[in-house]
Amino acid sequence: MEPWERMVVLTLFALVSLLVCTGLVRYFPQQLAGLQRRTMYYLWGHADELPILQLS
Repeated sequence: MEPWERMVVLTLFALVSLLVCTGLVRYFPQQLAGLQRRTMYYLWGHADELPILQLS
């Protein structure tokens, strides 16, 4: 590969990695809270208690 092609590929890879990491940091904690409520519902039949995992 030419040096400019390598830079284009590395720049695109860095941009995609940054977007994925940002998405995980912003979206994953909300998913964990929902997963916890769903798990409590499936295990005990209700999910109206306070969540064990407090995310603020």
